[in-house]
Amino acid sequence: MLRLSGSFCVILALLLVGCGGAVPTPDERAEQDRQADVAQVLRIAGVTRRGGDLASALRMYRRAHEMAPERREPLAEWGATAAALGDWGQAVAAHRRSVALDPENAAARGALARALIGIGRPEDAVDEYRAAAALAPADPKPLSGLGVALDLLGRHDAAQAAYVDGLERAPDNASLRNNLALSMALGGEFAEAARILKPIAMASGAAPRLRLNLALIHGLAGDLGRAAEVAGAVLSPSEVRNNLAYYERLQALPTRERAAAVLGIGGAAE
Repeated sequence: MLRLSGSFCVILALLLVGCGGAVPTPDERAEQDRQADVAQVLRIAGVTRRGGDLASALRMYRRAHEMAPERREPLAEWGATAAALGDWGQAVAAHRRSVALDPENAAARGALARALIGIGRPEDAVDEYRAAAALAPADPKPLSGLGVALDLLGRHDAAQAAYVDGLERAPDNASLRNNLALSMALGGEFAEAARILKPIAMASGAAPRLRLNLALIHGLAGDLGRAAEVAGAVLSPSEVRNNLAYYERLQALPTRERAAAVLGIGGAAE
């Protein structure tokens, strides 16, 4: 039977440790444990949010941020959950911290811009959307958001230029085309607005929202008969009547409030 000397066993043990990599220092082990704890909190928060308990998820994301203030992910999720709850002030606070951690992140700036629109500050959102568009030149989303912010400020020509820039990058983007049409309607160009939206709104399988926005354009133009005809394809007769009354109320709203309603900004929220 082969016997190993004590000194050889020590050398062998050292070699085995070396093959497995350096032993973490106490500080490194503590950091690994901290990051594992943060990951676990984020996982639980995600499951909780998907289950519909947004308030509990929000508290967990805030806890994850407190545990790892250097990480952007907890802040992004905190802000998104606050926005889903309609707490736009808290969403702005979270996304501002996220942008401060990573100013070159286009998604972070876009999220902050959406939250700024939520608290009724589209003028500040314009700057964030422009920064996001410069950071992600191939992505049409910041340009769509920029257009919405400009429309809310009554700057429809500039908004339409942003939507067109976006369509040059993504010609088949239905959201951009929809927003361009609504912007033209807000600027009083009803015929051109209907011409732009009609092909995608009336296409087979089109989202009902697009058809209803086409009806909205006709309603804003005062053509309630055509608005009723278009809306009748997706609404009941009583719902059509309600919509026609809504179109008439829209015409009486101040410019900024009308733009928020037409663009689907609930109150101040996007």
